Amino acid sequence: MWHQIQRGDFDPSPYWDMADKEIEMFEEEMEKYKAQFTRVDLLDYQDHWRKRWAVYNKRIIKLRDEHWKHDMSRMDLLKKGLIKAFRVDVWDEVLEECDGNPKEFYRTYKKKAKYI
Repeated sequence: MWHQIQRGDFDPSPYWDMADKEIEMFEEEMEKYKAQFTRVDLLDYQDHWRKRWAVYNKRIIKLRDEHWKHDMSRMDLLKKGLIKAFRVDVWDEVLEECDGNPKEFYRTYKKKAKYI
């Protein structure tokens, strides 16, 4: 289990950050559009904004969905692996106590498991 954690098997997915990057790219695109088309009226700008946002938003939603799927799967595998490795379930206690990365979570789990 420790080797899987060290290898990064339980690191958070990059999908959330990728979705944030999509938002940044959208904002940059809109700034460039505004700078390039200075004479466009507000309604045309808003129409362009809505059309472009629909494209970006579709990708953002997909990336966020994939993030949650990956995160739930990752946490489930981590929980099952720790319970199997230490033969005790102190998951909820450690979850409340630890807000660190997977390595810190493992160390906290190991300490809690020793006292049971």
